[in-house]
Amino acid sequence: MTHKTNMNNQHNDKNIAEGIKNTAGAAFHTVHSALEVTEDAAMSAVDATANAVDGVTDATMNAAHKASNVAMNAADKASDAAMNVAHRASNMVSDMTDNKNDRSGKKH
Repeated sequence: MTHKTNMNNQHNDKNIAEGIKNTAGAAFHTVHSALEVTEDAAMSAVDATANAVDGVTDATMNAAHKASNVAMNAADKASDAAMNVAHRASNMVSDMTDNKNDRSGKKH
């Protein structure tokens, strides 16, 4: 082989090596970009899941709080009604005692 042929072969080899390097660099960049897109999508899914869990937790807590308020209001009303019945019964007994005493002539 002549010197010129050797020089051409070396130049061609260098061009091939540069082409391989550039192709590998482009492939790496493509894979890296794809990984970033995948990571962004995964993080968006995680954020959406966290927001959904927060929403369900808030809704559950609100429902429990409302149910507790309803139960307490019902208990208060039942207690008030029982107190009214007891008070009326006490007044009736007192009235009956007063009427009996009035008929018998006793003073109260």
